[in-house]
Amino acid sequence: MISTSAAARSFSGAALLAIAASVFACGGGGGTGAGGTPIVRPAGTSSRPCNAGASFAFAGTALQTIQRPLPPPSPAPPSPQPTATSVVTVQQAVNVVSNSAAFGGRTNLADFRIVETDAQPLQTITSLTDEFFACPPGGAGNDIEAGWTSNDSNGVALTVTFGAGNGLVDQLPELAGASWSNNAALTLAEVDADFQQTQKTVNADGSYVETVQFPDGTTSDAVEHSDGSATYSAPVGGPNAGGNTIVTIGTPAPGIGGMRIPITFTSPGSPPEVDSVADWYPGGPLRLAAETDQNLGPAAIPGACGATAANSATANKLVQNRSRLDTLFGELESEVTTTYTVAGLGVACVVVADTVTAYYDYTGQGLFFASVPQQITSLNETIGLKNATVKSSAVLTAVARARSPFQIVQARFWRAVRARHAKQLQALHRRLGDRNFGRRAGLR
Repeated sequence: MISTSAAARSFSGAALLAIAASVFACGGGGGTGAGGTPIVRPAGTSSRPCNAGASFAFAGTALQTIQRPLPPPSPAPPSPQPTATSVVTVQQAVNVVSNSAAFGGRTNLADFRIVETDAQPLQTITSLTDEFFACPPGGAGNDIEAGWTSNDSNGVALTVTFGAGNGLVDQLPELAGASWSNNAALTLAEVDADFQQTQKTVNADGSYVETVQFPDGTTSDAVEHSDGSATYSAPVGGPNAGGNTIVTIGTPAPGIGGMRIPITFTSPGSPPEVDSVADWYPGGPLRLAAETDQNLGPAAIPGACGATAANSATANKLVQNRSRLDTLFGELESEVTTTYTVAGLGVACVVVADTVTAYYDYTGQGLFFASVPQQITSLNETIGLKNATVKSSAVLTAVARARSPFQIVQARFWRAVRARHAKQLQALHRRLGDRNFGRRAGLR
């Protein structure tokens, strides 16, 4: 786990992509945007034009909160939990630059290019993202994202490609009561400013394999299996330690005081060390990843959105619920994304509430493994459409397409997760010569 200030920075950088995705759905009927810019809205059923030449401007704010709960037993009277907060001002400029782009083995995709600036008190992060969509012909059908690439001012380059069964953003025309879901399948490639490289493959059920190559030539491998068991091989002792330290996470089993998660440490030249931690997984059948999406029908756009380009129009309310369990890094994530789309204009507002609860801390700032939360990171972001410029209604009626914010939210999430895990891996990597990793874990 990273420090509160570092975590805040990584979450804001990740937030860049999240709201960008919400911005892309547009379409609908008459009026002008902020500053008097005319908005031409096609009369067709498409809520999201994605023809080349369309452009959109969004703005909003994000509140990031990081809590480090005090370990039990809590002091009496209760002490305030260590907390860090940061307010981020978000601005996005979105342009559809092509309808014939190629990405991930697919062709004839719409390329949405997003320039985003996230300004906070101690740092301003800019990013350039290209998101690739297969827009439904005639504005009717499934709106599917193929993936995206991103480069930010911190020197992080990311490429995410969605797999089969993942990437469905919306169903057009939008109908109240419609619902759909995505699985977790994707691949991720990352290159950091220090040339650390990461390759990750996530399966449909959320299990994954991740390999990180460090600048000194050493590597780490993280594997989470479908049953929740996992292994983590990391160069804790550095390049001259004679091999990696391996952490093995088992599945919960009966133990002293109830169900416990077995953990085994194997370091080069040392016998395995075995311990366990109380089961902290959610109740019910194990689910590493889940997502549901639903169109709840007509709704008013919240005033907090500041969606001046929507002219107080009635919107469709789309709600996405997503959850993730990472048994290796000890994380529970819950995200709710609410998108308001206006006919002929597209996405007018996106509201994101994302919480990541971390039980494990490989950096050693707290307990390595615990059954109570060690860090809770939340992101609450609202962004509204300020301005839009599209082509003539005749052109849009002919090539009406769709765009939505759901996948940008996911994109931001991945950036945040990758930054946090990279910090943990780097911290482990710096623990040169630590042959007592297991004894120092402080299991609880």
